[in-house]
Amino acid sequence: MSSSPQDLSSTEKNHNNSALPSTDASEIFKNNEGKSPAQLQASGPDDKARFLELRNGLAGWQWSLFHLIVFFGAAISGYDVSNVSTIQLSIYQAFGRIDLLPWIVTAFSLGVSATSPTIDRIMKLVDLKWFTLSCWTVFIVATAVCGASPTIEGIIVGRIILGVAGGGCYLSLLSYSTILARPTEHARLTGLLGMGYAVGLFLGPVIGGSFAQNKHATWRWAFYIGIPYSGIIMVLICFVFPNVRLRPQEEIGKGLLQIDWVGAFLHAATLTLFDAACIFSGSTLSWRSGVIALWVMFGVVTIVYTIQQAFSLFTDPAKRILPIGVLSTRTGFLVMSASFCACSGYGPCTCSPYIGVYIAGAIGCGMLLPVVRRYAVLYLLGGILIAAGAGSMMSVNANTSLSQTMGISAILGFGVGLTMQLGVTVLALALPANIRMDNSITMTLTIYTGTTVSLAIAGCIFQNIGFGFLSDALQGSNLSNSQIHNALAGHESPVWAMLDPEALDDAISAVTKAIIRLFYISTVGGALMAIFALIMKWEALDFKHTKAETERGSQQAS
Repeated sequence: MSSSPQDLSSTEKNHNNSALPSTDASEIFKNNEGKSPAQLQASGPDDKARFLELRNGLAGWQWSLFHLIVFFGAAISGYDVSNVSTIQLSIYQAFGRIDLLPWIVTAFSLGVSATSPTIDRIMKLVDLKWFTLSCWTVFIVATAVCGASPTIEGIIVGRIILGVAGGGCYLSLLSYSTILARPTEHARLTGLLGMGYAVGLFLGPVIGGSFAQNKHATWRWAFYIGIPYSGIIMVLICFVFPNVRLRPQEEIGKGLLQIDWVGAFLHAATLTLFDAACIFSGSTLSWRSGVIALWVMFGVVTIVYTIQQAFSLFTDPAKRILPIGVLSTRTGFLVMSASFCACSGYGPCTCSPYIGVYIAGAIGCGMLLPVVRRYAVLYLLGGILIAAGAGSMMSVNANTSLSQTMGISAILGFGVGLTMQLGVTVLALALPANIRMDNSITMTLTIYTGTTVSLAIAGCIFQNIGFGFLSDALQGSNLSNSQIHNALAGHESPVWAMLDPEALDDAISAVTKAIIRLFYISTVGGALMAIFALIMKWEALDFKHTKAETERGSQQAS
């Protein structure tokens, strides 16, 4: 493993001095066999040689550890998305400010989606290994800040920083997967990534709730528990990840100055204003008050951001903060749109059968894609399952059996698991080689923006509709608006203990009706995904690899 960043000149001139095996032109051509013309387009042999050497330089045990890093890195990311879902009431009891609880839920995903395009630009300028280690270091510090914070505002800030660093960690995982994995391996890594993310989503509420109910550990350990695991990942990265710069020809200082900082600010402002407008709509501010101003500001900033990106204002076309090169291709736009729709099914993720089949769907994605090859088929199947599962939830009420509810959620979960991470492999293999490395930021931005938007809209619907339903159901209970909002925070709210049996039944029915309304989001998302699948190119991805590659992989594994 090289101890310093590799650049093009060292690749071309210093093969004999490198710790990695040398590669001649004939071997490069062999490893290009079976790749689509789009992947070979506009890409010289230099980067191919560099990345091929990096992969060939990994021993079998290092490649095995790489899989562990991908799995546990994705699991920690999923855990930090969902770990606060069952400790909200404990945080409210510690600090009050029920109006700020939605920010704790969305802060992590917002931190990722609002800053990942900027983080991606920085990542491509510096040494990728040191960038990865830096992100994990900040991730650990932010985790400690969340756990030790004396105020709820401190937790929110810590969660946002956690998201910024977590986005960098996730981006680096995708970038190394794109660099090091061969086509068939990339599909398996995608399944592993999705499985790890799903496991983290499932364990978040379970572990968080366990700590919240433990009077000795308290809810703070729902954050602290991630620190040792992150430390272990950092140690493994030191031994596995090679040093490499994605753009060695660019000077770091000059590259930083050329980042589209205006676009970066507008991107972050757009998502933050949308999140704020959804959170404050109805739950904290009256619809007659400043919330209307928030929606107006969001609309204005969105228009300005769109114009700035469309006409490359204050930046060069190639330096725009959004991955326009991917968005401007038919495949890139439709795959991003379909993946965004998959995030609409995130809502019911705390249900165990949902997570189980989500994991099965993620594994199935990695196994089926190299066989089916036509990714549009999987998106069509996933869209139908999501729409069917979410649509069937409309028939659920407070008297519906648990087994029926779980069965319906399982259909939804398989559809989401099959498609949420599918675009990672599709874009890595189908995009032209000159924009292939934009695959990482494209999917990170899509998945986490989709999650942020889905959570924000779901929270807005639940707070508004749920408050209305619950108010009507408890008209004779003399509860204040604040107490009704408190009851919506969760079943552990003391308000539920104040209700008589008849009022309790009415309240449960009201909350159930409000929750069912959230599945409209998933129904629409699944239907749109199916439509996007129908207008995709029904092309077959090329997973062929040469006999030499297979033999070399077997030798490394042994």
